[in-house]
Amino acid sequence: DSQSEVPDRQGSQDIQTAVVRQQSEGRSCSPATSQPSRVGEGQTSAAQDVDRQLPTSVVVEAFKEAKVLTGSLRTSSAVKRNSLGGPSAVDYALAKWRPKKTQPRNAFIVLNIMLVAIVLGNLVAATTWPLYYLWWPYLCWSLVDNTSSKGGRLWPALRRADYWKQLADYFPVHLHAQVKLDPSKRYIFGYHPHGVISLGALLNFGTNATGFEELFPGIDMRLLTLNVNFKVPLHRELLLWLGICDASAESITHHVGRCQGKAGNAVMLVVGGAAESLHSQPGFYRLKLRDRQGFVKMALKTGAHLVPVFSFGENDVFNVLKPAENSAAERLQACLKKNFGFTLPLAYGEMGLMPKREPIFTVVGTPLECPHSPEPTDEEITWWHNQYMEALLDIWNEYKNSVAFNRVAGLDIGG
Repeated sequence: DSQSEVPDRQGSQDIQTAVVRQQSEGRSCSPATSQPSRVGEGQTSAAQDVDRQLPTSVVVEAFKEAKVLTGSLRTSSAVKRNSLGGPSAVDYALAKWRPKKTQPRNAFIVLNIMLVAIVLGNLVAATTWPLYYLWWPYLCWSLVDNTSSKGGRLWPALRRADYWKQLADYFPVHLHAQVKLDPSKRYIFGYHPHGVISLGALLNFGTNATGFEELFPGIDMRLLTLNVNFKVPLHRELLLWLGICDASAESITHHVGRCQGKAGNAVMLVVGGAAESLHSQPGFYRLKLRDRQGFVKMALKTGAHLVPVFSFGENDVFNVLKPAENSAAERLQACLKKNFGFTLPLAYGEMGLMPKREPIFTVVGTPLECPHSPEPTDEEITWWHNQYMEALLDIWNEYKNSVAFNRVAGLDIGG
């Protein structure tokens, strides 16, 4: 399908040709910007411009500096592109984005400790007197409480805490908007790809780590996740304080519905879900989108505008092991997905579950102004779904040469 597969033309040969041409023509050096530019018709990407403008010696020195700052050579793809003994412009851009002074690793250690404390806290409370008499009623209440579908219990100070910025600096995570959003409208954002645990979605839209509130003033965002996450005591409170809600039709209608939702309200859906997480692999972008139309139907029913969001690098922060066909691990993944709506990819990062330090660049696209249709027809849903997929492909084509550092294949929309 020509629409589902976008060809990838960047390779070491392009870099070699560009550098040789630049050296033969004696072009002068001009500084590269750390912010990638959009690529319009007849234009070249920021990475291609850098390839033509920067002499190899400048790129090599910049990369050496980045190597000192990060302590390691960046990604196997850098080696693959290193056909002339020096890194490509893509690696130069990556080096420019590295945070120079930060201690984000400590933030991830704190996060891991906090999650372990939640698990141990529940075990202790469930078995220790007198906490036993408090924990069990709380558990029963959490199983029936519907706060997660009523907007959560947003605690703005927690969402704006500097701690989340430390987490974002680890990769680092960047948020970029193609256009400003009108705060008098309501929006449904679609996030792609899912990755293993959608870290870009959490840091960009579940917190203010990357400046969402400043980039989109007047937009009240609610990141949505599976309802099962709100059945875990204590853990659910953290999600609710961040304003994270469950991904149900009731929750979406409450926040962005024409009658209940206020102007400026927005929700973020990770469209691919558990099925897409199993396809997460560094360098590959395989989506589960072609047969996902429920979010489009909700946009039409509520009259909310659809906003495509693509997160370059989301799949690069974890390696995923694919279990053997019909193995116990594969059957367990299928069972969890079928019965609980989530699954457990066999993932590992830099050190166990510590994610790899790969940049995540999230692009928020131009909204699609869906009409209000309380009972949308299949034809309407399909038409707007096709418009959405085309908009997502446009984002990919505009930014892939600038920010898809590790890609080894084109974008696959998938089933």
